[in-house]
Amino acid sequence: MIPLKYLAPAWGLLTLVSFSANAIKITGGEKYDLEVYGILAISSYFSAAQEKASDYTFDNESYIGFRGNKDLNDNINVIFQIESGYVGYEGKQSGLGTFDTFIGLRGDWGTVRAGRMKTPMYEIVDWPYTNPGLGRVFDWGGDVPYHYSHRLSNTLRYDSPDWQPGNFALSVSRGDTRQSGSTILSGRVTVNLPAAIKLHLGAEQTRNRIIDESQTFAFATADTLGYIAGLDVTFPSSTRFYGAFKSGYSRHNQTGLKSSQRSWSLIVEHWYKNWGQNWVMPPILMPCLMG
Repeated sequence: MIPLKYLAPAWGLLTLVSFSANAIKITGGEKYDLEVYGILAISSYFSAAQEKASDYTFDNESYIGFRGNKDLNDNINVIFQIESGYVGYEGKQSGLGTFDTFIGLRGDWGTVRAGRMKTPMYEIVDWPYTNPGLGRVFDWGGDVPYHYSHRLSNTLRYDSPDWQPGNFALSVSRGDTRQSGSTILSGRVTVNLPAAIKLHLGAEQTRNRIIDESQTFAFATADTLGYIAGLDVTFPSSTRFYGAFKSGYSRHNQTGLKSSQRSWSLIVEHWYKNWGQNWVMPPILMPCLMG
């Protein structure tokens, strides 16, 4: 394994104004219950990454959603949800159905859903091990595309009930419908330890993922494998610590080129009434290129 380069992280100053209202419940008589929910969130972000000049932007992460449920019997409840995407910079991804949109069944045995949603591993990548404002590490791409950084359509997912030691989730996704054999398998395990400590373990494997459409062949594809091991510790006085090790591997199916990347994320979060502060250790990226 020959080190290719060591990337300096994107240094940034993140300010966030966020308002979250409780869901509004609408009773549909004997048919179903429906909730309207959402978040208003605006952040100002300044970055000075290597690949571009220093700049700033306002990121509008506001969204709205609708969810409901209907009892079929004592142990089977039908659930459904349709959710918009973030407003973003120009509102192009804010249409209904962009975020978690699915139908499913739940009961004492767990929850089964089909539709568009996060994979189990990305669920813990998205929070807490990449946010808030950790730059181009794991979630935001880096140099090795070994996991999907968003929701996936054509997904079937199972979530276990919450047991005393913890819970787990598994999913299978069709992947890119333009490519034969494109699939994604993902899983997560959460273990509840004493003293308000949680251990998160996740893994995700993809087959025939389209990574480049500019090649001479129809599509450039890769097989990838990524995993994450993280610790979540809640202290008294509204203080929380997150730490995670993240690693992944990618093999280009057309050229045979193999690459890997590893990183650490360490965060301390403290809240005083409605004010929050985060201290983030600069993420350490370790990309490698292998023949």
